[in-house]
Amino acid sequence: MFKRLFVTMVVLALSAQVATADVGNTNPADIVGIFSYNQDIGSPAGYGFTMDMGIGIEPGLGGSREYLITGGGADIWGTWDQMHLAYNLVSGDVRVSAAGSWVVANDGWAKWGPVIRASTAANAVYMGTFDSKSNTKGQGQWRTATGAGTSGTGGGTPLKLGVQKKTLGGFTVMESLVDVGAGWQLAQGTGAVILAPGVMPDTVVAGIAVTSHNNNHLVQARIKDVAYESDFDLITQFPLVSTNPNPGQCSDIPGFQITVMRPASNDGWGWGAAEGLFTGATTPGLLIPALAFSAVRTDPVVNLRDVGDGAFGDNRSFPGIDNFEFPAADPADGDDDNNFAAQVLACVYLTEGWHVFGANSDDGTIIRVGGVEIGRTPEWKGADNRDFLFQVASTGWYDFEAIWLEGGGGASLELHEVLSTGQRILLGAQDGQGNFIGSPVYAVPEPATIALLGLGGLSLLRRKRS
Repeated sequence: MFKRLFVTMVVLALSAQVATADVGNTNPADIVGIFSYNQDIGSPAGYGFTMDMGIGIEPGLGGSREYLITGGGADIWGTWDQMHLAYNLVSGDVRVSAAGSWVVANDGWAKWGPVIRASTAANAVYMGTFDSKSNTKGQGQWRTATGAGTSGTGGGTPLKLGVQKKTLGGFTVMESLVDVGAGWQLAQGTGAVILAPGVMPDTVVAGIAVTSHNNNHLVQARIKDVAYESDFDLITQFPLVSTNPNPGQCSDIPGFQITVMRPASNDGWGWGAAEGLFTGATTPGLLIPALAFSAVRTDPVVNLRDVGDGAFGDNRSFPGIDNFEFPAADPADGDDDNNFAAQVLACVYLTEGWHVFGANSDDGTIIRVGGVEIGRTPEWKGADNRDFLFQVASTGWYDFEAIWLEGGGGASLELHEVLSTGQRILLGAQDGQGNFIGSPVYAVPEPATIALLGLGGLSLLRRKRS
């Protein structure tokens, strides 16, 4: 049976002068070197502890204060976690990073790594970067809602691991970091995780976690170069929508013009071919297939499915694909259509500052605002929410375009907006009185209406103003 070992140390000045919150520690023995707290999370069977081992006790590591962190627990994964955590409470923007090595671990998936958590609850929102004993190195992991599942990806052999949190316009951006010898970069296969306001508190739990991945064992990791920073840059560069020199004409109809096209051939089907259906542009080496059909419809929101579903109910069919329309029977019409694409056009009114648009789609979606691509999902994927953070330089009306494609299996498309309150809504959604809940959206005219312009039909169109 292990006993908890305490070493009373003076808390070191944190790197880059990041300010930790006044934790009002009632037991000074809980302070171990740079860490104001260390405790077990999720009630693991093994009894974990943190020891300050002083300066450079192991040859080859020298120069840095080192910590021996012992921990148990089933894992850091799924909907809840078990671990030992040495941490500080930190307000504002923060990056926590460290290097380390294993002393003993019986399970190949034992993990150590820097984490930022909303709280010490076992099911808390978090992001971390982990080194497994015998398996994935530099793996980014995150949970975006309390009690939700965990996502993770990564790999490689980094020298240091890091994780950082920064607030932009009320939205929290979190990134998983590795240093392979050329400075910080995103962990392999990861991107920025964007959290709505209120999901991650301003004061967070930031430190080093260790789990044995097997509750019958304890593991030990030797950690060095622990650093807390508040002055840092995000790796991800978010789009800036600064000008919209040729905005399209808007109709008086709230919503979106949705055009669906199916190619006559599936050869080379993907982003290039799908965009070529709507623009006529060709990609070198890729023949744009002849058109099998085209259908156009104006919808108040984009909430479509053929097979499968997204996050919102009350779906409609894709124009031209099936016959059922909301609120009639199942829009899938009992079949599974493959290899078609949709273009969504609208005019959207945006205020200066930060915004989050996104898509829940199966397969991929590209979104452009004011001619600037604000984000794209993977080309081939299942239905899940993907959020895109972008900045608008000045208040006004902007062209909106989304390109979606279907390759096989499920087929669904929702376009959403995350409000400053944290609420996720369908982009263009209105309340019961016909007021826009979020950003106002008006459809561009359908082709038949555009043809009227040559017959004096200008009165049917107007530029939306506010």
